[in-house]
Amino acid sequence: MNLKKFKYISVDVLIGEKTTLTGNLDTESAVKIDGTVHGDITSLKEVIISETATVEGNVRADNLIIAGRLFGDVTVKEQLVIKSSGSLEGNAETGSLVIEVGGSFSGMNRSVTKEEAIEENSSDAETDNTEA
Repeated sequence: MNLKKFKYISVDVLIGEKTTLTGNLDTESAVKIDGTVHGDITSLKEVIISETATVEGNVRADNLIIAGRLFGDVTVKEQLVIKSSGSLEGNAETGSLVIEVGGSFSGMNRSVTKEEAIEENSSDAETDNTEA
């Protein structure tokens, strides 16, 4: 994915800078976080963690941009971008990883193909359904 494409993402869910969300967020829409989230985030599109944001939880998304701080594991089907102001403390499973100069990543990365990510998400959904 071209990094320039990220500049023009339409966001349907916005967590404002002075907002703290405690709990999990599960959406089919793109998400931008300017505030604080204590919980897991799952999106079928992009998740953007801005410079003012802190997330303590796991993130699953098609694409993920980290310009703030994320403490947790991430699963990204396509591209994970850690901007120069961003930091990730946790493990990553990604189709592609980009770390800008100044960005910080503390953890392990496992590269997966898009097909592997789709298979894993499908098996996770089946597991969730059998537990209900």
